[in-house]
Amino acid sequence: MTKNSMASLSEKLQQQIKDDQQAVSNQTQALLKQHAQGLQKLSDAALSTTKGAIQRQSAAMEQMHAETLQRLRWLMLWPVLASICLSLLIVLSASGWAWWKLGQVDDQVQQRIAEIGQIEAEFCASPAGQRVCQQRR
Repeated sequence: MTKNSMASLSEKLQQQIKDDQQAVSNQTQALLKQHAQGLQKLSDAALSTTKGAIQRQSAAMEQMHAETLQRLRWLMLWPVLASICLSLLIVLSASGWAWWKLGQVDDQVQQRIAEIGQIEAEFCASPAGQRVCQQRR
């Protein structure tokens, strides 16, 4: 009977060890699951934070790009406007100078016509010129 009782005790101990091993294994798996879930949550939070930061930086870069593009457009527009204004100024100056020159030439032509008329009158007043002027008339 002691042999049976020893065998029975041995079986009970082996069963107890198996049960303890199973309990430790279950507890270990449960703890590993909890840690994995905790790490997953932390990882998700870090990923979400990183994603948000990247989106903010991307939006800021897009805004800077749009502002820079607008500034470049204005910077490129000023030389065009300046060259158009300069061209208009040159054309208006040249036109004004030409108009002034034409006025001077007209005054010189009128002065020459008056001089020719005076010379013709003086010539026609001379005895030799009277004959020529009468023949022309």
